[in-house]
Formats: sequence, C-alpha cells, structure tokens
Amino acid sequence: MLRAISTLRERYGAVWSSPNVRNVVANSGWLIAEKGTRLAVGLVVTVWIARHLGPHDYGILTSTFAFVLLFGPIATLGLDAIAVREISRRPGDAAAILGTALCLRMVGGVAGASLAWGAGTALGLAETGPPLVLAILSATLLFQAADVVDYWFQSRLSSRLTVAARLSAFALAVALRVALIVFNQPLEMFAAAIVAEYALAAGGLVFAYARHPGAGRWTLDGTLAKALLRDSWPLMVSGAAVLAYSRLDQVLLRALSGPQESAALAAILPFSESWYTLAMALSTSLTPVMSRLHSQSPQRFYAHLRRLFRFAILGGAAIAVLTSVVAIPLVEGVLGSSYRSSGPVLAIHVWTVVFVFMGMVENQWMIAENLTRIRLAKTVLGAAISVSLNLWLVPRYGAIGAAVSAVSTQATILYFSNLVFARRIFVLQTKALWASEAKLSGGMPT
Repeated sequence: MLRAISTLRERYGAVWSSPNVRNVVANSGWLIAEKGTRLAVGLVVTVWIARHLGPHDYGILTSTFAFVLLFGPIATLGLDAIAVREISRRPGDAAAILGTALCLRMVGGVAGASLAWGAGTALGLAETGPPLVLAILSATLLFQAADVVDYWFQSRLSSRLTVAARLSAFALAVALRVALIVFNQPLEMFAAAIVAEYALAAGGLVFAYARHPGAGRWTLDGTLAKALLRDSWPLMVSGAAVLAYSRLDQVLLRALSGPQESAALAAILPFSESWYTLAMALSTSLTPVMSRLHSQSPQRFYAHLRRLFRFAILGGAAIAVLTSVVAIPLVEGVLGSSYRSSGPVLAIHVWTVVFVFMGMVENQWMIAENLTRIRLAKTVLGAAISVSLNLWLVPRYGAIGAAVSAVSTQATILYFSNLVFARRIFVLQTKALWASEAKLSGGMPT
C-alpha cells in the first residue's frame, strides 16, 4: 500500500505542482461544496415536499416546472460557455462581453417567460392543475439574466463568490419551503418558493459583483452581440433539444398517464440527476483552463481529454451500479409506500449518469474546437429519439418506459452518435478504459 501511494505521488506530483491545476481544484472545490450542500439539504427537503404534497400534487408541480424549463434555452440564449470562453481569451474586452450578454439575456428572459405561459395555457396545463402554478413558475425565467455575473467569476476561477450568493439564496428558500410544509400551505405557495429562490440568487449575484467588481463599466456592443449569437445559437437550440429529451418525459407522463405517474419519475430524479451537478461543477471550472490548453498544445489537450473520459466512465459506472443495487429499498424507505413504484424507475434511470459524465468531458472538446454545431445535430437527434421512444414506451410502461427512454437517448447521443459526428471522440471514449497510463499522460497548462 505504501509503495502504491509513493508511486502515485511520483506519477502525479508534476501535474499537481501546476498552478492551474491547483486553481481548477480549488475552484471546483467551491462549486462541488455548493452542489454537495444542495444535494444533501435539497434532497431532504424535496423528499419532505413529495411526501407532504402526495403523488398527485407533486406530479402537477414537477411536471409544470419541467414544462417551463423547456423554454429555458430561450432565456439563456446558449451564451454561458461562449461568454466564459471569450472572456478567458480576451479579458480586456470583458466589460463589453458582460454588458452585451446581460442585454441579450434580459430580452431572452422576457421572451422565454411569455412563451412558457402562453404555450402552457394553450396546451391546457393551467386547466389540469391550479391555474396560478403555471404563471408563477414561468417567472423563474425572468431572473436568470443575473447569471451573467457568474461569467466573470468563472473566467477568473473565483466561483467562491457566486457559491456564497447562491447558497445564501438556497438557505432562505429552504427555510421558506419548510415553513410552507409546517403551516400546510397550498400548492401555489410551493411554486412561489421556487421563484423566490431564483430571485434571491439573482440579488445575491448582483451584490457579489458590486462588492468585487473587476471588469470595468459594462457596455452594449451591437457587433459583439451578433458575434456572440452567431456562436451561441447552436448551443441554444441544442439546449432546447437537451431539455426536450430530459424533461419532456414528465410532461408526457402527466398527459398520457396522469400526475401520479409523472411523480413516480420526478420523485427519483434527485437521486440520479444530483450526480450531474458534480460533472457540471468540474466542467465549469475546466472550461477556461482547457480552452487555454487547446490553444497552447493540442496534443496535451487530447491526452488530457482521454484521461478525463476514463475518470468519467469509471466514476459514472460505479455510481450507477451502487445505486441500482439499493434503489428499491432506498426509495421505499425515504419516500414512503405511496412512491413504491419509483424504486425500479431509479434502478434504470441512474444509468444515465455514465453517459452524462461522458458528455461533460465531450463538451470541453466542442467548446475548445468551436464545434457547437455538432452538438446541435446530436441533440436534435436525441430529442427526436426521446420523443419517439416516450410516445411508444410511456403508454405501455409508464415511468419505467420513460426511464428506459432516458438511458437509451443519452447513450445514443453522447456515445454511439459519435461514430457519425465525431469519430475521434468516439475512439477516445472507447479507448479510455484500455489505454496505458503512459499514453494517458499529459498535464494541465502551466
């Protein structure tokens, strides 16, 4: 054991000594701390809410929010990774990038909220549940423009400031939800609590930047706006497709099988999708560094990419196996007998983690190579597969069918489709488990 530890120290000592590696680890630590806190506390509160509302009302709340989130890409405009990339590459233009992104996202937020409410009303979501729930939840899209502040902190690897803002908002929102449960408030109030968290987080981000400004006076640049949208629109469309295949199943379950079946899926999502946040935190911290590494040494970039794929596959598989083994007793013990049917759903759905982890690594390649149009093609394909599978499986198997559809869709778009769209990445993914350690070497930029 001591010899193994000594070998690891020798092998990775040079990599760890890189200042950028330490910065990434520190920045990821803050992001993971935020996600971990949300996972631990949020899971408890979510379970409490699910038990309190019961499958019918919980199904209405979660399926309506899932429908609103389908319009989220209109609010974000796909700008997140593009803006961070541009600030990392051109820090002197940060003020113009941030100001332009803010204006674009404010317009997108209003458009997204309006379309969510209008489309939901036209489809009758306001008639199958309390009418105010749809209107209230649509307002969440209005507050997401404040995320532009996070672009600056991400590019500077200073996420501790945004973590503090978001955790403060989360703590207040948790307290509000607990109060709603204790005082037995109606469904509309739980929808309002979701909006309150978004509003508080937006205020916290603005306050954090006011305390630690650094980009200068923000300005709007029309030419820059066109350039940002030119690069981001594929991400916006692909983001819509991603949400279509990851959230449309809840909406279809409600429409085809009723709110209870929708709740059977929604209730287990925190147990599987909470792992996505780990990959997202690492991906967020890696984007600026991987972008610089790609411009400095493509060879080292691809060597490191292959190592990341190995970590992603092994980590995701370990999580999936362990969760599948304990899924049924876990769900019954935590959510109660009214959610008994959710256990097998979790045992299947958790396998999406493997492919989501792989997708987060693949995202580093797409951003660095500016190949967002490939993501567009892949995710549109994924949306088509997901809708087709859900329409076929959900009427027959309910939430189980939706879980099978989710795993099949993720596997297709994040792995098998690379045979057509990105063969180099397919080879890296396939060989990640078998390549020698020497071939996987390649440090971070110094």
